[in-house]
Amino acid sequence: MLSEPLTRPCLLSATSPVPMASVASHWLAPEEGRYKLNTDGARCNTDGFASCGCVVRDALGAWKFGFSKFIGMCEVLEAELWGVVTGLRMAWDRGLRRIILEVDSADAVRSIQNPDRRSISHLLVACAVELLGRN
Repeated sequence: MLSEPLTRPCLLSATSPVPMASVASHWLAPEEGRYKLNTDGARCNTDGFASCGCVVRDALGAWKFGFSKFIGMCEVLEAELWGVVTGLRMAWDRGLRRIILEVDSADAVRSIQNPDRRSISHLLVACAVELLGRN
């Protein structure tokens, strides 16, 4: 299953009871007191190996933390979701609570907004939803 790329990133707010999505044409700083977590995942079509990463910045655009991670063999949607889950966990562990999640995969956004228990990536989606719902 290939993840449908967005031409512009999609935003999911971690402070909304139900994640809301919007589209931005370029990086916009979050409001004061909030942090923006930009994630991405990628998969090599020839060998199936995937990786993910993220960067978190504050309202001034200052880098707070980031990571890149080799995942192993998986689908691109799973790589995108690993980036979301890992980034949200790292933000939570660092005490960052007012997170805006920015994702460039329409499939990842749809999976988070409408979880499907039959999906192979259901556990990753469930983790992302739980992390987004934390206070």
